[in-house]
Amino acid sequence: MLYAQMQTTVPVVAEETLGLTSSQLGTLYVLNPLVIVTLQLPLVAAVASWRRTRGLVVSASLWAASMLAVAAVSSVSATLGVGLVGAFLVLRTLGEILHAPLITSLASSLGRAEDRGSQLSLLEVAKRLGFGLGSVVGGAFFDAGLSSLLWPTLAGVCAVLAVGVLLLDAG
Repeated sequence: MLYAQMQTTVPVVAEETLGLTSSQLGTLYVLNPLVIVTLQLPLVAAVASWRRTRGLVVSASLWAASMLAVAAVSSVSATLGVGLVGAFLVLRTLGEILHAPLITSLASSLGRAEDRGSQLSLLEVAKRLGFGLGSVVGGAFFDAGLSSLLWPTLAGVCAVLAVGVLLLDAG
């Protein structure tokens, strides 16, 4: 659900709250691939010795921070708001860089080797379902006039996920 917000609700905030045009927003969104290209390999290498669950907790924390950055956009100047959308993009992308390889690795190791293909397929189904639900949930908050509550709610979801991962680690 968190992945979906980058393509669905954050652009609405940037255009309606900050007055950004589609081309300005597109230019700002260059931060996403730029961060991936420059930081993916060094960041994943830096956490290679960590437990995967620790990396997933850091990922959830980065996503929570990114959602809180968007929450603050409406209460600051337009210039700072653009900076916060940029911060959202960087923090969210750093969380993605950690999440994608670590969740795949964790899912691969949870079952038997002969079931790995099915496990990874199920993980992909969960991702796609989450993306679809994320778009619907974000839209529902906006349609109900509760868009300001979306971001703290999503940050709270990140906290719940982090606790869940920590419980998985303790188990």
